[in-house]
Amino acid sequence: IVFLRGNGQQEVFFLRTDDIKTAETKPERWDYIIKKIDDENYTVDPEHFKDEVETLGNFIERAAVVGTAFRKGKPVGLKVGALPKNDVGMKLGLQKNDILLSINDLAIADVKNRMKIFDTISQGKIDDTVKVVLKRGTEEKTLSYKFAKISKAKQKVFTGKKEADKKQELPMSRTQQREKTIREFKKRHSSNDQKQAIAKIRQRLLRNLRSRLKNSRVR
Repeated sequence: IVFLRGNGQQEVFFLRTDDIKTAETKPERWDYIIKKIDDENYTVDPEHFKDEVETLGNFIERAAVVGTAFRKGKPVGLKVGALPKNDVGMKLGLQKNDILLSINDLAIADVKNRMKIFDTISQGKIDDTVKVVLKRGTEEKTLSYKFAKISKAKQKVFTGKKEADKKQELPMSRTQQREKTIREFKKRHSSNDQKQAIAKIRQRLLRNLRSRLKNSRVR
Protein backbone atom coordinates (compact mmCIF):
# COMPACT_ATOMS: atom_id res chain seq x y z
CA ILE A 1 0.00 0.00 0.00
CA VAL A 2 1.53 3.31 -1.11
CA PHE A 3 0.57 6.58 0.62
CA LEU A 4 1.45 9.99 -0.81
CA ARG A 5 1.45 12.56 1.99
CA GLY A 6 0.45 16.19 1.54
CA ASN A 7 4.11 17.29 1.76
CA GLY A 8 5.07 15.02 -1.16
CA GLN A 9 6.52 12.28 1.02
CA GLN A 10 5.76 8.74 -0.08
CA GLU A 11 5.29 5.89 2.41
CA VAL A 12 4.98 2.19 1.65
CA PHE A 13 3.18 -0.28 3.92
CA PHE A 14 3.49 -4.07 3.57
CA LEU A 15 0.91 -6.57 4.81
CA ARG A 16 3.57 -9.17 5.64
CA THR A 17 7.18 -8.85 6.76
CA ASP A 18 8.29 -11.29 4.04
CA ASP A 19 6.93 -8.93 1.40
CA ILE A 20 9.57 -6.37 2.35
CA LYS A 21 12.36 -8.81 1.49
CA THR A 22 10.65 -9.64 -1.79
CA ALA A 23 10.45 -5.95 -2.69
CA GLU A 24 14.15 -5.40 -2.05
CA THR A 25 16.53 -5.62 -4.98
CA LYS A 26 20.22 -6.42 -5.09
CA PRO A 27 22.60 -3.61 -4.03
CA GLU A 28 24.73 -4.33 -7.12
CA ARG A 29 22.08 -2.59 -9.24
CA TRP A 30 23.50 0.77 -8.14
CA ASP A 31 26.81 -0.02 -9.89
CA TYR A 32 24.99 0.73 -13.17
CA ILE A 33 23.03 3.75 -11.89
CA ILE A 34 25.41 5.86 -9.79
CA LYS A 35 29.21 5.84 -9.92
CA LYS A 36 31.29 7.71 -7.36
CA ILE A 37 34.25 9.65 -8.78
CA ASP A 38 35.29 11.28 -5.50
CA ASP A 39 33.55 12.68 -2.41
CA GLU A 40 32.06 15.59 -4.38
CA ASN A 41 31.65 14.26 -7.93
CA TYR A 42 29.43 11.46 -9.21
CA THR A 43 28.26 10.02 -12.51
CA VAL A 44 24.55 9.15 -12.86
CA ASP A 45 22.91 7.12 -15.62
CA PRO A 46 19.67 9.10 -16.20
CA GLU A 47 17.69 6.27 -17.81
CA HIS A 48 18.49 3.73 -15.10
CA PHE A 49 17.93 6.37 -12.41
CA LYS A 50 14.41 7.12 -13.68
CA ASP A 51 13.61 3.41 -13.73
CA GLU A 52 14.69 3.07 -10.09
CA VAL A 53 13.28 6.33 -8.67
CA GLU A 54 9.98 7.04 -10.40
CA THR A 55 8.46 9.88 -8.36
CA LEU A 56 9.44 12.79 -6.14
CA GLY A 57 7.71 11.14 -3.20
CA ASN A 58 9.69 7.95 -3.75
CA PHE A 59 12.94 9.91 -3.82
CA ILE A 60 12.09 11.85 -0.64
CA GLU A 61 11.33 8.64 1.21
CA ARG A 62 14.38 6.69 0.05
CA ALA A 63 16.73 9.65 0.54
CA ALA A 64 15.49 9.75 4.16
CA VAL A 65 14.32 13.36 3.99
CA VAL A 66 12.70 13.84 7.39
CA GLY A 67 11.37 17.37 7.07
CA THR A 68 12.08 21.04 6.60
CA ALA A 69 15.08 22.58 8.35
CA PHE A 70 14.63 26.06 9.90
CA ARG A 71 17.01 28.84 10.83
CA LYS A 72 15.72 31.69 12.96
CA GLY A 73 12.19 30.56 12.21
CA LYS A 74 12.63 30.55 8.43
CA PRO A 75 12.85 27.41 6.24
CA VAL A 76 16.31 26.95 4.74
CA GLY A 77 16.19 23.45 3.27
CA LEU A 78 15.39 19.80 3.79
CA LYS A 79 17.04 17.70 6.51
CA VAL A 80 18.30 14.17 5.84
CA GLY A 81 17.70 11.51 8.48
CA ALA A 82 19.11 8.00 8.92
CA LEU A 83 19.82 6.74 5.40
CA PRO A 84 18.79 3.23 4.34
CA LYS A 85 21.81 1.11 3.45
CA ASN A 86 22.51 0.59 -0.26
CA ASP A 87 19.82 3.00 -1.42
CA VAL A 88 19.70 6.18 -3.44
CA GLY A 89 20.55 8.68 -0.66
CA MET A 90 23.68 6.87 0.47
CA LYS A 91 24.79 6.22 -3.13
CA LEU A 92 24.44 9.93 -3.93
CA GLY A 93 26.87 10.74 -1.13
CA LEU A 94 24.35 12.13 1.34
CA GLN A 95 24.91 11.73 5.07
CA LYS A 96 22.69 11.82 8.14
CA ASN A 97 21.88 15.38 9.32
CA ASP A 98 22.82 16.95 5.97
CA ILE A 99 20.63 19.93 5.10
CA LEU A 100 19.87 20.24 1.38
CA LEU A 101 19.89 23.95 0.51
CA SER A 102 19.56 24.16 -3.28
CA ILE A 103 19.67 22.11 -6.47
CA ASN A 104 20.77 23.82 -9.68
CA ASP A 105 20.40 27.18 -7.91
CA LEU A 106 16.76 26.52 -6.98
CA ALA A 107 16.09 26.88 -3.23
CA ILE A 108 14.75 23.55 -2.05
CA ALA A 109 13.05 25.12 0.98
CA ASP A 110 10.44 26.52 -1.44
CA VAL A 111 7.80 23.81 -1.86
CA LYS A 112 6.98 25.01 -5.38
CA ASN A 113 10.59 24.51 -6.46
CA ARG A 114 10.70 20.86 -5.40
CA MET A 115 8.63 19.60 -8.33
CA LYS A 116 10.64 21.80 -10.72
CA ILE A 117 13.82 20.29 -9.34
CA PHE A 118 12.54 16.74 -9.73
CA ASP A 119 11.35 17.47 -13.29
CA THR A 120 14.80 18.91 -14.12
CA ILE A 121 16.50 15.76 -12.83
CA SER A 122 14.06 13.25 -14.32
CA GLN A 123 14.18 14.96 -17.74
CA GLY A 124 17.96 15.24 -17.70
CA LYS A 125 19.97 14.08 -20.70
CA ILE A 126 23.47 12.76 -21.24
CA ASP A 127 26.17 15.36 -20.36
CA ASP A 128 23.78 17.42 -18.20
CA THR A 129 25.04 18.28 -14.70
CA VAL A 130 23.10 18.65 -11.46
CA LYS A 131 24.70 20.60 -8.63
CA VAL A 132 23.50 20.16 -5.07
CA VAL A 133 24.45 22.63 -2.34
CA LEU A 134 24.11 21.31 1.19
CA LYS A 135 25.21 22.12 4.70
CA ARG A 136 27.13 19.44 6.58
CA GLY A 137 27.80 20.50 10.15
CA THR A 138 29.16 24.04 9.88
CA GLU A 139 30.52 23.53 6.37
CA GLU A 140 28.75 24.21 3.09
CA LYS A 141 29.47 21.66 0.34
CA THR A 142 28.61 21.29 -3.34
CA LEU A 143 28.04 17.87 -4.85
CA SER A 144 28.13 17.51 -8.63
CA TYR A 145 26.31 14.79 -10.60
CA LYS A 146 27.05 14.40 -14.30
CA PHE A 147 24.63 12.42 -16.45
CA ALA A 148 26.35 9.73 -18.50
CA LYS A 149 25.73 6.21 -19.72
CA ILE A 150 27.11 3.61 -17.30
CA SER A 151 27.79 0.26 -18.92
CA LYS A 152 28.26 -3.04 -17.15
CA ALA A 153 31.88 -3.98 -16.74
CA LYS A 154 33.02 -6.82 -19.01
CA GLN A 155 34.92 -9.60 -17.33
CA LYS A 156 38.13 -10.71 -19.01
CA VAL A 157 39.65 -14.16 -18.71
CA PHE A 158 43.45 -14.30 -18.84
CA THR A 159 44.92 -17.42 -20.42
CA GLY A 160 48.52 -17.02 -19.28
CA LYS A 161 49.69 -15.98 -22.79
CA LYS A 162 51.41 -12.74 -23.71
CA GLU A 163 49.43 -9.57 -23.07
CA ALA A 164 48.82 -9.08 -26.80
CA ASP A 165 47.31 -12.55 -27.10
CA LYS A 166 44.91 -12.21 -24.17
CA LYS A 167 41.30 -12.37 -25.33
CA GLN A 168 37.96 -12.12 -23.68
CA GLU A 169 36.27 -15.49 -23.34
CA LEU A 170 32.74 -15.58 -24.74
CA PRO A 171 30.02 -17.03 -22.49
CA MET A 172 29.23 -20.66 -23.25
CA SER A 173 25.83 -22.29 -23.59
CA ARG A 174 24.84 -25.15 -21.33
CA THR A 175 25.60 -27.66 -24.08
CA GLN A 176 29.06 -26.18 -24.67
CA GLN A 177 29.75 -26.13 -20.94
CA ARG A 178 28.71 -29.80 -20.66
CA GLU A 179 30.93 -30.80 -23.59
CA LYS A 180 33.85 -28.93 -22.04
CA THR A 181 33.32 -30.73 -18.74
CA ILE A 182 33.26 -34.10 -20.51
CA ARG A 183 36.50 -33.28 -22.36
CA GLU A 184 38.22 -32.24 -19.14
CA PHE A 185 37.00 -35.41 -17.41
CA LYS A 186 38.32 -37.61 -20.22
CA LYS A 187 41.63 -35.76 -20.14
CA ARG A 188 42.04 -36.30 -16.40
CA HIS A 189 41.03 -39.96 -16.61
CA SER A 190 42.87 -41.10 -19.74
CA SER A 191 45.73 -43.17 -18.21
CA ASN A 192 45.78 -46.99 -18.70
CA ASP A 193 45.44 -47.69 -14.97
CA GLN A 194 42.36 -45.50 -14.76
CA LYS A 195 40.86 -47.08 -17.89
CA GLN A 196 41.37 -50.57 -16.43
CA ALA A 197 39.83 -49.52 -13.12
CA ILE A 198 36.78 -48.07 -14.91
CA ALA A 199 36.45 -51.27 -16.98
CA LYS A 200 36.46 -53.40 -13.81
CA ILE A 201 33.78 -51.23 -12.25
CA ARG A 202 31.62 -51.60 -15.35
CA GLN A 203 32.06 -55.40 -15.34
CA ARG A 204 31.12 -55.57 -11.66
CA LEU A 205 28.02 -53.46 -12.23
CA LEU A 206 27.07 -55.67 -15.20
CA ARG A 207 27.43 -58.86 -13.11
CA ASN A 208 25.30 -57.37 -10.35
CA LEU A 209 22.64 -56.41 -12.87
CA ARG A 210 22.58 -59.91 -14.40
CA SER A 211 22.37 -61.47 -10.92
CA ARG A 212 19.37 -59.29 -10.04
CA LEU A 213 17.60 -60.14 -13.28
CA LYS A 214 18.17 -63.86 -12.71
CA ASN A 215 16.81 -63.68 -9.15
CA SER A 216 13.75 -61.80 -10.32
CA ARG A 217 12.95 -64.53 -12.91
CA VAL A 218 13.25 -67.24 -10.23
CA ARG A 219 10.74 -65.46 -8.02
